[in-house]
Amino acid sequence: MDDSIFICKHCGKPYKPKRKGRNTFCSRDCSFAHQKQQKEERLRQEQEANVRQCVMCGEAFIAKNGKHCCSDECDKAKARVAARAYAEKAHTNNLTNRACKCCGIIFAPAYGVKRRAFCSHVCARKYLKKTHGSGNRSDQNRRRRAREKATQVDLFKADEIYERDNWICQICGKRVSATLRYPNQMSASLDHIIPLSLGGTHTKDNTQLAHFKCNTAKGIKGLDQLRIC
Repeated sequence: MDDSIFICKHCGKPYKPKRKGRNTFCSRDCSFAHQKQQKEERLRQEQEANVRQCVMCGEAFIAKNGKHCCSDECDKAKARVAARAYAEKAHTNNLTNRACKCCGIIFAPAYGVKRRAFCSHVCARKYLKKTHGSGNRSDQNRRRRAREKATQVDLFKADEIYERDNWICQICGKRVSATLRYPNQMSASLDHIIPLSLGGTHTKDNTQLAHFKCNTAKGIKGLDQLRIC
């Protein structure tokens, strides 16, 4: 019998084989453990070789079947980006340049706003102010109603009339509170001395300050009602 001493390939301990040819491992347990260790090492190397960075979120993941995204959510996000890029390219190829409705500069509308008529929000606001005048929504509504009646329309704010009348109701002669707001009955309102429905104009001379209650009660009856100051 051979009395040679061998070193176990797995655990590194010296051993004397009980049978001929067992010169690699000292036992079956070491043999199986070594095989398992080798298998895990091969899997680790394969995973390291397939580690990629997700093209959408940037997270590292183990790629399978040549995938470029780490999850279904990122796959869907990538598909949406690709679809939008395709649509933008098709939009660019079929794009019709146009002149800005305000400044006249030739511009190309961005994807999603192909009906845009202005090159910027600044031009849009300038054009709106030029065509509809200044003031708040109430002032604009008054001018719109006056234009519908085909009467003379001046550009001014209701606050200008209120200040001119010293915040005194021109119908009842009592003070109007500047802090009250519609629909409070004692809030300030702009009264047309000659109503628009009867051909009155939307001008400073034909307007006066009045309580909302007084303005409503007057209606179209007071054609001879003039400012008291």
